Amino acid sequence: MNKIHLTLLAALFLSMASAQDEPPDPLIGRRLTFNGTATPVNVERFHNPTYFSGSGEPSKTAKRQLDFEIVEQRRYPEATLLVSATEYKFCRNCHDFAWGPWMTWEGYPYNMAWCGPITNIFFGFPRALYSYSELGPQKEAWLMGSEKLESIHIETSPRSNWQDGSMVDAVQSVAGPMGESAEVTDWLFNTEDLDALQYEYEDVFGSMSGILQYNPRNMIGLPVCDPVSPNGLPVHAAVLVDWMTAPGMTPDKSVGIFISKWGNGGVWLHRWGYGLCPGEYCVSTEQLHVFVPSSAWGGLEYWVFYSPW
Repeated sequence: MNKIHLTLLAALFLSMASAQDEPPDPLIGRRLTFNGTATPVNVERFHNPTYFSGSGEPSKTAKRQLDFEIVEQRRYPEATLLVSATEYKFCRNCHDFAWGPWMTWEGYPYNMAWCGPITNIFFGFPRALYSYSELGPQKEAWLMGSEKLESIHIETSPRSNWQDGSMVDAVQSVAGPMGESAEVTDWLFNTEDLDALQYEYEDVFGSMSGILQYNPRNMIGLPVCDPVSPNGLPVHAAVLVDWMTAPGMTPDKSVGIFISKWGNGGVWLHRWGYGLCPGEYCVSTEQLHVFVPSSAWGGLEYWVFYSPW
């Protein structure tokens, strides 16, 4: 086949890919940390079965999700549901929500839109690879962190961020819930440790405006999770946006205010503790760690856009 035919065939393939309303599902892609080594982290994307576009009647699955969220809001009155799980088209979990904005895409900004289908030996069936610029709607909605892939040593965890020096473990909680039998309580931080973050990571570019109309601390969102060990897969991940001295506490201690997704559920504004937020992750986490960008970012002001998706 001559070069002209190869060129026309390639153009046809690309046009077919771009003509699709949405890319094939599921997809596999790779996020990269911002360190000079750009450590790759595999991510996947799947259609959200509870998605409701707002036209017509919601599906039974969407109705069940909406009913569940009503129950959760009643059970946890101190938490606020910011975005219903029915409002996003693709699934996204807590790790990708918290850490995704601190990573980039392999190949971005180059327009290498369509590289397949390919067959990945670990998945056993064709998948399409896409760059960030050609991923269609909700480019940022992915799943990061998979026990199945972890078991065959495929890097899917946010741990690459602190292992390669992209992010630094800056602040750790000093006390937390005692277990399921404890009264309503959450993880405590030294107030001076959190106050120091506010001045160093000022939100001068309005990074949080996409998810909060008003950011009380005027601080960029910082990812928080429980690494368990440097090589472990964190149980949950969230974004620190504020903190407060709760009733009965001394001023030198504060509790954090976070935004996170609980699994494939909705986006919540919450305190992180037993009896205060949806999900059971709060009673299985030993210590919270707040991560900040390292000198690998070049000392520039930080602009990190957190989308609810």
